[in-house]
Amino acid sequence: MNVKVLKPGNKVDLRLLSQIEANQEKESQEEILVFKSQIYDLNDNGRIQMAIPMLGGEMIRFPAGAMLEALFYTNSAVYKGHMEVTSIVKDGNMPVLQGLIRNKLEKYQRRQYYRLDKMIDVSYSLTEQSEEDTGSQDGFLATRYQEATESVEIYQASTINISGGGMKLLTSSRLEKGQRVLLDFLLGPAGERESYHVLGEVIESSPIEGVNAKFVTRVQFLSLSESKQEQIIKYIFNEERRQLWKKG
Repeated sequence: MNVKVLKPGNKVDLRLLSQIEANQEKESQEEILVFKSQIYDLNDNGRIQMAIPMLGGEMIRFPAGAMLEALFYTNSAVYKGHMEVTSIVKDGNMPVLQGLIRNKLEKYQRRQYYRLDKMIDVSYSLTEQSEEDTGSQDGFLATRYQEATESVEIYQASTINISGGGMKLLTSSRLEKGQRVLLDFLLGPAGERESYHVLGEVIESSPIEGVNAKFVTRVQFLSLSESKQEQIIKYIFNEERRQLWKKG
């Protein structure tokens, strides 16, 4: 088991596997409770000690044998695994949950397409560029966007949500399905924002009922380097975690 990627101090989100499976069977979108914890100690055999999970300020003492889905937030990525609760013990006067990781930890790649609801300013231009023209070279795309700003009209939009695979935009005009666009936007905390230049393709563009000159436009990223995509995913993870912990 690759638990060596984890370290004491890593934050952990826990969900009951029984709730997840019940939702899947019913094809339900019911909210699944998320319990907050933090790693205290662990060993190479997958045994782990963590803080008693919290929910709404209350300690939750899971019984021995309870199966949990665990998301471990490291500095570089989020890892997912299944953990069995083995016991609740005391470390001095402090209760500690002990568990055992039952499968191989995996990067939470599924969240590549998790959509973060957030408004981000985006500039875009229409283009005939193809993936073959751009590859996934960030520098090339940045140059192409700079050239576009000098030769074609630049439009302004804002995101409704963003994922590692694309974004949903609020635009002032309807775009044709299949239209290629060069996107330019900034991500990151204040003072540390990084510029992204991405080739995208319009998947759908629909008017908002009752609102004049506003359209919901879905764009799929076509040309994005792996490193840039990982940065976007990491940004989404960090924003989601910040929001969840703020609510908790």
